[in-house]
Amino acid sequence: MAIVPYPDPHHHTDIGLRPMVAAQVSRSELTHARQAVDLGYSWWEASIAVKTMRQEDARGWQVFFGRVRGPVHSFRVPITTDPQHDGTFTVRANGAGSGYELQTDGWPASSTILLAGQFVTVGDQLMRLDQDAATNAAGAALLKFHAPLRRVVANDTPIESRNPWLLASMPEGAPMLSVGLARIQSGFGIDVVEAY
Repeated sequence: MAIVPYPDPHHHTDIGLRPMVAAQVSRSELTHARQAVDLGYSWWEASIAVKTMRQEDARGWQVFFGRVRGPVHSFRVPITTDPQHDGTFTVRANGAGSGYELQTDGWPASSTILLAGQFVTVGDQLMRLDQDAATNAAGAALLKFHAPLRRVVANDTPIESRNPWLLASMPEGAPMLSVGLARIQSGFGIDVVEAY
């Protein structure tokens, strides 16, 4: 499976992210009391809305959908409209990590760069921060997440904090695209699911 370059410009008007959680839930037939077990795995589903565009830009989407080949290949979807910060630093995992937190370094010293609810991409896994990313005097920070990392993250793994992305694939085929007589492609939407 290849990673296909995402269209640029992408003409997004909206990205809805839905965190999915693997869990088992049962209810008592007598009292309707609920018991739930978190199985410790999660993934993202997303709905992407794309605005009306000129024929020239629509061709980029047509090429993209042809290369993705439905659910076969993956692609990196930018999930923020603006950079989350204006820094040019390089953040990396500081030691191997797993679970709900990860030690990192390479941040500006003694600062809070990202806030709870913002995102980072660790390797190719999109993670939402559960707490502010506050650094010490050496530029190290412990990142805490809503969901666990799916695999052990190796030391020095790059972490995208400025423009995070979702590594995704399409659960189905491409939408139907057609350019009208005015050489305008009408807006469309696609659903994607995290690929790993």
